[in-house]
Amino acid sequence: MTNSTGASLDGLISEGVSPWWDGLDRRGIDSGWFASMVGTKGVSGATADQRALLRALGEDVGLGPYRDQLADLARQGASPEDAVIALAAGDGRAAGDALYEVFTHSDGQDGYVSVDVPAAAVRDPRGAVPAALRATAELARPNVMVKLPATELGLAAMRACLARGIGVHATEVYSPARYRQAVDAYFDGLAAASAAGLSVAAIPSVVAVPVGRIDEEVDARLVSTRDSGATDLLGTAGLATARLLYREYEHSLGTGRWRALHAAGARPQRLVWVAATDTDPGTRYAGRVVGWGTVTALQRAALDTLEVAEELAGDTLLGEHAAAQAVVEGLGGLGVGLDEVARELEWDGTHRVARYWEELSAVVRDRLAAAAD
Repeated sequence: MTNSTGASLDGLISEGVSPWWDGLDRRGIDSGWFASMVGTKGVSGATADQRALLRALGEDVGLGPYRDQLADLARQGASPEDAVIALAAGDGRAAGDALYEVFTHSDGQDGYVSVDVPAAAVRDPRGAVPAALRATAELARPNVMVKLPATELGLAAMRACLARGIGVHATEVYSPARYRQAVDAYFDGLAAASAAGLSVAAIPSVVAVPVGRIDEEVDARLVSTRDSGATDLLGTAGLATARLLYREYEHSLGTGRWRALHAAGARPQRLVWVAATDTDPGTRYAGRVVGWGTVTALQRAALDTLEVAEELAGDTLLGEHAAAQAVVEGLGGLGVGLDEVARELEWDGTHRVARYWEELSAVVRDRLAAAAD
């Protein structure tokens, strides 16, 4: 099966892009699918997603791999919240094991699994560190990062976690301004960790940018303008944002602050392009946002459709700042401001996560009750 972007996993890897599985679940792990994708297709990372676990636990087919663990948790009298953490940790451990060889062979450059912490913990930076420590302790693997939203509170939590040596996968970044803050938080956290005597070489971080959701929101606004000039700008906002952030990334690596951290062993904070939307698993964007040293996170359906080798157009980010700025100006001329879009998407994204945690706890509560009968 081919795809419309001209992308393939081999093609992406040859362009310096690491393909990661977005939305891991136990069925994909237990079936051997994920190990096969890692061993033969070059998939080199995975990220948890409450929606994936919610879907699995809400379906009889997806529930299968979790039945025994749910029965054990019910016998132990686990609370729904503790059970959610335990179920997610089981998925994370298995994914981390499948990726361990990638992690060791890349000397820790790749091969990570990112896991969620309870949404409530992120609202208080003092609670985020214990939650992150618990998540990493539950997994007990060296190739783990915790996911934290790059909101004002989330950035404070990010600094605190990094200072304790916990790798962080920053989420919900939609603008250059917020990205710069995430970079500053990374630098601050590493500096604090180094001052505490920790090895900064062992503290990874990535920043996730949902390019698919940016396009989805901007395109809806363009259509609503009913302006004849809007058609030419459809599907351009996500790539333009990625190009602006990639330029910021390059700039950050040229600063004196980064050079000092790098001399101490720190690794660059990689950009992760999250391609999926509510209607597309990521296939549309896989070959459009291509930059050396970045990550493309794709859902399983997209990874499966990118198996046929096709030619890519090469790097689509480097040196494209002027083109990206022209898109921003064009959108602004039609009344679509990307700063406003970014604020609304951040708000929506963080509230979605909180809602998914609540729904997941409710589903697990029902499953525990059923397992106890």
